[in-house]
Amino acid sequence: MTEWMIIGAILLFAVPGTLFYLLQHRLVFAPRYYPDRSLFLERSHCYRLQTLQVAPGVTLEGIVYEPDAPATATLLYFGGKRQDSVALAGKFSERFANVRFIAFNYRGYGTSGGRPTHDTLHSDALQAYDWAGERYGDIGVMGYSLGAFVAAGVAAKRRPRWVVLVSAFASVETLIKERIAVMPRVLIRRKYDTRECVSEVTAPLYLYASRDDSVVPVAHALKLRASAPNLAEYKEFSGYNHDELLFSEALLEELEKVFAS
Repeated sequence: MTEWMIIGAILLFAVPGTLFYLLQHRLVFAPRYYPDRSLFLERSHCYRLQTLQVAPGVTLEGIVYEPDAPATATLLYFGGKRQDSVALAGKFSERFANVRFIAFNYRGYGTSGGRPTHDTLHSDALQAYDWAGERYGDIGVMGYSLGAFVAAGVAAKRRPRWVVLVSAFASVETLIKERIAVMPRVLIRRKYDTRECVSEVTAPLYLYASRDDSVVPVAHALKLRASAPNLAEYKEFSGYNHDELLFSEALLEELEKVFAS
């Protein structure tokens, strides 16, 4: 009886653990593509579709929104797990008409080729930053959720004008352990450690979070704040869930100040 209990206990943890190990990619990435690019075609003088080859046979889809008037700032944006970052160009430009907006979809997102991974997120983002910097000079970076991890990684290796992190997690490892307390660390293939990246950022860092975010609890932002050597601003909001904060009026007002700095 004891032997069967031991076998049962092993299976109880081994089967879910194995499935979790194999399916982690789906927990981190959820590629999106919104095929309506008609706005970009109608206003091609403002919205310029781009491509960026990041590896042999792998090209990323990108967009540059160029204001009619001289740009007051240049923003390189990195989107969240379920965002088509290129498609967001229209929404950002509606609010920040004088800010040059640049975004490239991750591998597998939009019409970008390849498959996203932990390592390609960083390497592709650095290539996107260098591409933008060569053409537009002094640029700031901004990331939302998964994109905050990417933006922090770029800012740790480069020196942007500023870096804005919205709804950022301290690490995926921390998120997983908060939900599955008994998950062995060895089964977590990649940490996606934003906190480690933030500790190396020397550019002014702006950190925004919501107390009502049930996906990424505000405790993650507090950990990032404690790790930031050059924190320019930390602000918590109330009344917004994970999907609502990015385009909330309260945050947009703060971003206006950042983009003007």
